[in-house]
Amino acid sequence: MKTFALIALAVAASAAALTGGRASATTAAACYETVGGHKLAIVCPAPIKATKAKSICSVKAGAKYSPITCPRPIVTAAQAAAAALAAKTPGQTRGNPYPLNTPGYTSASGWKLTVTHVNFDAWASAIQGAAPSNVAPPAGYVDVLVTLNGVYVGDQGANGSELADAMMAIGAKNTTYLITTKGCGTVPNNLEQIGDIYGATPITGNLCYQVASSDVASLVIFWNLNGANGPWWALH
Repeated sequence: MKTFALIALAVAASAAALTGGRASATTAAACYETVGGHKLAIVCPAPIKATKAKSICSVKAGAKYSPITCPRPIVTAAQAAAAALAAKTPGQTRGNPYPLNTPGYTSASGWKLTVTHVNFDAWASAIQGAAPSNVAPPAGYVDVLVTLNGVYVGDQGANGSELADAMMAIGAKNTTYLITTKGCGTVPNNLEQIGDIYGATPITGNLCYQVASSDVASLVIFWNLNGANGPWWALH
């Protein structure tokens, strides 16, 4: 799933600004990129800079297009609109994840997934007693146990291991946590150990992440199969 960064549409200018005149604060500049002889509306750079060099970017005043230095990156108006819509749609951005107990869809991979419960300090209550070989998390870390309900609605078949490996966690420090990174050890009702799944068979299992304590309050999980980077699920 491709996710566009949210772009602020906050440029107020006019062609007068390019020639030294004063622009009306209420006039929004209209900027374009020329591609294959066609002009596509883009988000204007801030500030808008006139250029005498050949440029594929321009600003329109009346019927005249004046060349400007292109923004980096160039974001089309359609991309900006899609980003704004995604920001308002649950699950499509980190800032607006699917809420707890709300199904979310990995449309390209065929899963409907719901986070039903989270234990943010699972060592003493769940992990310690799961196996004698389990070791307590190091100082400054906790075992976070996430219970996930899933229904595979795709047509290729799936398994719990692939599902577990695709779900990653991240917090305010922007450290990405995988179930195999600083692992919790033996996990009760481990989602990773569920075998092949066909048809709309519901499954329930746990994922365990060893997470820095400072990340717990902001922790979310997201689908990252093949670098998909979404959708996102809240843990709080």
